[in-house]
Amino acid sequence: MQTASPIKTEKVETFIKNVLPGILKGKTSLNALFVTYNGVGHLPNGPVETKKAGLKITVSSSRNNERSPYDLAFGIASITRTDLGMMREYLEVEENKGERSQKKASGGVEKALLDGEDSLIIAYLGMTAMPTCLSFLEQCHAKSPSTFIVVLTCDCDKDKKRRLLGELVEKGVVNSIIFTEHCGGNYQMEEILDALKEQWPVT
Repeated sequence: MQTASPIKTEKVETFIKNVLPGILKGKTSLNALFVTYNGVGHLPNGPVETKKAGLKITVSSSRNNERSPYDLAFGIASITRTDLGMMREYLEVEENKGERSQKKASGGVEKALLDGEDSLIIAYLGMTAMPTCLSFLEQCHAKSPSTFIVVLTCDCDKDKKRRLLGELVEKGVVNSIIFTEHCGGNYQMEEILDALKEQWPVT
């Protein structure tokens, strides 16, 4: 009886050094979405100034939002939910655990992420909103199979996360998994975002 191959995972620094350059190589345009129910460093929601031709980055997080980042991300990605009631239950748990004094995202994000361009999603997977995030990733893949999906997650309940993410890797939904010892992943998300800007463009 064959056993499944172990799922390859990365640390933030090895992802930035060894994986990210391969994702970017040869691309002349990229639409990147960083989605998390925490934050991405101190960055606000919405488009990020890159000063790099062809590179668009959008942050979608709970920071300063009344809505879940996954609500925002679904809108950015032009994805329609089929079971909104069930999702709302998960979102209520998520939002109760997160920042309570959330405000609407200033300006909003109306540009569809998955509109035929080369796309990259960096999503944080935490224990609190795990079902919502996994569903979001599957729907993104269904909408745009060519989108490169990276999951950043903390070491908490690592075996469970390896199992669940391994299933998505086998389905072709998730392309890369990063584990970090830092719960929340706020500054690790920002570290990846900064590296993306620094490494663009790749010749």
